[in-house]
Amino acid sequence: MLYEQYLKSKIKNVWLRYNIQYMVVGLIIGTFLNIIFWLISRNEVRDWRNVVMTYIISTIITLCITNISIISGRIIKKQYTSPIINILMNYGLMALGVLIGSEVSFLFAAWLYDTTFSEVNHWGNIRFNLVFGFLACSVIYLYQLQRDNYDLDIQDKEVQLLKLNEQKTQADLKTLQARINPHFLYNALNSITSLIHDEPAKAEEMTIKLSQLFRYSLNTQEANWALVKEELEIVRTYLDIERVRFGNRITFDVAADESALNIFIPRFLLQPLVENALKHGLRNRTAGGLLSVKIEDKNEFIDIIVHDNGMPFPDQMTVGYGLQSTNDKLNLLYGTSWEMNFINEGDKCIRIRLPRKTEI
Repeated sequence: MLYEQYLKSKIKNVWLRYNIQYMVVGLIIGTFLNIIFWLISRNEVRDWRNVVMTYIISTIITLCITNISIISGRIIKKQYTSPIINILMNYGLMALGVLIGSEVSFLFAAWLYDTTFSEVNHWGNIRFNLVFGFLACSVIYLYQLQRDNYDLDIQDKEVQLLKLNEQKTQADLKTLQARINPHFLYNALNSITSLIHDEPAKAEEMTIKLSQLFRYSLNTQEANWALVKEELEIVRTYLDIERVRFGNRITFDVAADESALNIFIPRFLLQPLVENALKHGLRNRTAGGLLSVKIEDKNEFIDIIVHDNGMPFPDQMTVGYGLQSTNDKLNLLYGTSWEMNFINEGDKCIRIRLPRKTEI
């Protein structure tokens, strides 16, 4: 199998790879036959032409059997699954391969021994070649059977590995979701607690908004994806809660290109970004704060831009709890085909670029 794996890495054409494999098998059988003939001849020196002819016959017949088997495997064998039929067909094709290979070999024999094609003992040689062909066919058949079993075993292991990876990815996503939800819900409950005694009306309003977030979270717990318009609605609900808390200190703006509204993005992707801007960028603003969320459709990808006019990102950026969860989620869902940039020049913002996904 190591030899076959080596050929696979070097030769991509399947037909050529099989012919090289079985040409080697033919040469091995030819060597075995030459040793037998040498032992039978009681150590007498054999004519070099007999040695060469043995290699020629064994290689040509093996290749004829191989190519007929390849053709039949693609056209005929797929229709028959019975082991008995396959074995009978295998040796029937072997006989046909021996006949064709023998006649081709006789052309070489006529040239090598400087004789005419008609003078070659066709039937006598064909009878011997049928015996040799049975040996070659058995070797090829057993090798193919072993290779097919090996390929099936590899395929089963690959399927199992894919299932395990998929299960692990789903488990990781659920874990991340479970981490993100309590994170912002905890902050919202703290805000409600601070308003209960002094501003009960605002506390009631925040509780209603918070129940909407709970409802969304519970109704979509198994989903990893959401439409942009759904995510924007959740962000607006979250910001409504924070608006009660911050009053006129911060202005919120949420917008998206019309063509981006029905694009799928990871569920609960936007909220941690907004929360990060409030918690770190705008935490010291007493007035004039601005936080905007914008989603732009760029044909092959979309840009998610969360801008605030608060404190700039530090030179040595430390990714916090919410951003790390977002980063992990994007890695699980997109692999390496996404970008996240922290921009201080001009309008300070976090920009995430994702592949455009219109169906799941």
